[in-house]
Amino acid sequence: LLKHFNIDTKMIIHHKHNENKSSDGIIELLKEGNDVALVSDAGYPLISDPGHSVVSKAIFNDFNVVPISGSSAVLNALVASGLSTESFSFVGFLPLKKSEIKDKLEQLESRQDTLIFYEAPHRILATLKNIFEVFGDRYVVIAREMTKRYEEFIRGNLSTVIEQLPELKGEIVIVMDGKTI
Repeated sequence: LLKHFNIDTKMIIHHKHNENKSSDGIIELLKEGNDVALVSDAGYPLISDPGHSVVSKAIFNDFNVVPISGSSAVLNALVASGLSTESFSFVGFLPLKKSEIKDKLEQLESRQDTLIFYEAPHRILATLKNIFEVFGDRYVVIAREMTKRYEEFIRGNLSTVIEQLPELKGEIVIVMDGKTI
C-alpha cells in the first residue's frame, strides 16, 4: 500500500516471533518524538495478529493510542452472516491439540450468543466436525477471504456444510448460532 501511494517511510517488521524486541524499539521511537502506526497486512492489528505488546507498552509509557478502524474479518463476517449481532463472542483460533479443542468447545457449547472462530483452510473440515460433535447440528456461516477479491459465504446447517464443503483457500471465519434454549 505504501509503495502504491509512493510513501517512503521507515517500516519495522513486527510479528509474533519478534514482538517483544520490536515493541521495545517502537517505544524508543515514540520516546524520541516520532509518530508510529501499527498496520496489519492481513486482518486487524491485535485481533489474532501481533500488537498487544506495543499497545500495552505505549499506554504504560503514557503515550496516546488512537485506533483508526479498518477492515475487520470478524465484524464483516458477523454483519454479513445474517445471524444475531445483539450479542456475540469472538473465540479466535481453536487450540491445536484434539483434547484441548474438545475442552474449549465444551466450555462454549452452552453459550447463547453468536460464536465467531478463525480457522485455517487445512483445518476447516476437521474443525467443523469437532464443532458438530460437541454442539450438534447448528446453523453456520463460513466466510472466506473477507473484504478481498474472492470473498465467499457458505451457509447452512453444520451437517450439510460438512458434507458439501469444497476445498477452501485463504482466511476463514466461522460464524455460528448460539445455543437455543
